[in-house]
Amino acid sequence: MQARTPHTPTTPSPAQRALGAIACLLVPGLGLAVADRAWRALAASLAMLTLILGGLLVAGTSAVDRRADAWWFLLQAPAGAVVWTVDALNQRAFKGLHRGQRRLPAPTERVQRQPDPGVLQGTRLVIVPALPDDPPQRWPRASFGRTKEIGHMAIAAAGLLNAVCMLACLAGPRPDPTTHQPSERSS
Repeated sequence: MQARTPHTPTTPSPAQRALGAIACLLVPGLGLAVADRAWRALAASLAMLTLILGGLLVAGTSAVDRRADAWWFLLQAPAGAVVWTVDALNQRAFKGLHRGQRRLPAPTERVQRQPDPGVLQGTRLVIVPALPDDPPQRWPRASFGRTKEIGHMAIAAAGLLNAVCMLACLAGPRPDPTTHQPSERSS
């Protein structure tokens, strides 16, 4: 009967470490699995996905908004493709912003399709003044409570945790403490 030996992780090459950092942008924590740290990857992924899901449940998709809350999005963006997808969904599906549109219409304006001469049989959306008989536009407003800030902070924490995971992937192997010899200092 052979004795079981504990799994000793192999030292990842610099290319593997760079690939791990890039993989963290696809799925939070995936880069640690690429760098042969599977349990850390699982724990980090579960923590980050729980923070993202919790932030979205508390504040809704408006917690990830690169146009309205650019500074928060700067902290949330390292969480990767999950956050970028939520932002794209928020911009296009919920806020109604389409390609080329820079802002939402004011209550006295409306969105209208116009032919786009640069595209064959294409149209684009433009903001024009509202007609007198148009119903007033109602757009979602920011919450009055602190729920949006809590959602921002939870998703920003996930982004920062994923940034730490990317740095852990890029870092070289840690020195072995058993072979480290303290240097004698002369006073």
